[in-house]
Amino acid sequence: MVVKQLTVFIENREGRMCDVLEILKNNDINILAASIADSSDFGLIRMIVSEPQKAYEALKNKGVMAKITEIISVIVPNETGGLENILKVMSENGINIKYMYGISSKQNEAAIAMKTEKQDEAVALLKSLELKGFCEE
Repeated sequence: MVVKQLTVFIENREGRMCDVLEILKNNDINILAASIADSSDFGLIRMIVSEPQKAYEALKNKGVMAKITEIISVIVPNETGGLENILKVMSENGINIKYMYGISSKQNEAAIAMKTEKQDEAVALLKSLELKGFCEE
């Protein structure tokens, strides 16, 4: 349920994202999920990749700023209200989500990746709901 996320900081200009993706491709690193946020000057790419440490080293060697953090990934029940039910229980237990993004896992199945302020408590709570992790190491 806890996975390593690669966060990449890049200038918000044409071609920079392609540069990052080329470095990953050239190092045989697969991107399993990604979220992109931007400001006027900089972009932030959050990714779950096949080999986070290898990706970090490859980017660092090319002068690209990156870091690895631990996040939670969980498979969401494929039913109306599935995500809302999970988020409601977390809220009721005082767990705030800092950010979240969706992951395509299988046909008729979805997953989310999230960063919370109380990672250990959130993992224990999600496991108590009998939810499974996605991309666990």
